[in-house]
Amino acid sequence: MLGRLPFFAARGDETRFARLLGRGPRFFSYVGVTAVALWAGTLLGTSDGPRVASAVAVALNEEPRETESLSGPAALEFCRLLLHHAEHQLADVRDLMAVFHKLERIDGQLQALNIMDLKVRRQPLSIYMRWREPHAGRQILWREGQDDEQVLVRAGGWRARVVPVLKVDPDGQRAREYSRRPVTQIGIWNMNARMLRYLDIADGHPEVVVRMEQDVRLAERPCFKFSFVHPHRVAEHDYQRIQIYVDYDLQIPIACELYGFAEDAQSPEPLVESYLFTEVALDVGLTDEDFSPVNPRYAFRSE
Repeated sequence: MLGRLPFFAARGDETRFARLLGRGPRFFSYVGVTAVALWAGTLLGTSDGPRVASAVAVALNEEPRETESLSGPAALEFCRLLLHHAEHQLADVRDLMAVFHKLERIDGQLQALNIMDLKVRRQPLSIYMRWREPHAGRQILWREGQDDEQVLVRAGGWRARVVPVLKVDPDGQRAREYSRRPVTQIGIWNMNARMLRYLDIADGHPEVVVRMEQDVRLAERPCFKFSFVHPHRVAEHDYQRIQIYVDYDLQIPIACELYGFAEDAQSPEPLVESYLFTEVALDVGLTDEDFSPVNPRYAFRSE
């Protein structure tokens, strides 16, 4: 049974917080204990393809329903609680497979939605992606300590027969022309850590408007949705709105959206970054073969 939490009692939110902690027995039994303890102490994208509002918007199942919500410091602390729990969960996860949806604004232009099959292994860090759209069949492979720390890029479709495999610096100018972040930062581990940093920033700005909604359906999965809205610019980043989606069952964040500041009161906030992981499988036992350039399924190069 969750003990009385002075902070939420003072705000009148304790009952709602306790109900939220009761969503799932395995997850929230851990979260309840942690709560008490706390209170006691992407590469080579493309501009081709159809335009969408965000990677998350495509998967959002917007059905009207009554939902429980929190706002203000209560919502911020609940989000922090979930992300710290996710950090604890992910610490022992060695690899993952997922479908990765990425939509970014680069040099002021919103790019096409990229959807890729993704494999990530943490030790040694290894990343493989194969595009579903656009340019189906394009592949990239990066392995820590291999290939001069360069990303191997293989074209998709008929181009694979005429264009040689390229080597691209993951931190170089060419990569930055097509992706806001280096491929070496991909994965839910980094996304979770990045969102925790944003929470620390929001915590230092009491004017930030924070809201949580529960049972938001994303790719048919129930999630907590957290929104952080900055009424004015801050020194630490250039985002006006940050939205985080935490999966009920996986107990980890599966999506985030970051919006810049609107030009004026009548203009919408421009989407800057939108990332979504679907069909997530953790600790699947990926091997060296899954990241080998001589894997015949990839055909980066022959033996």
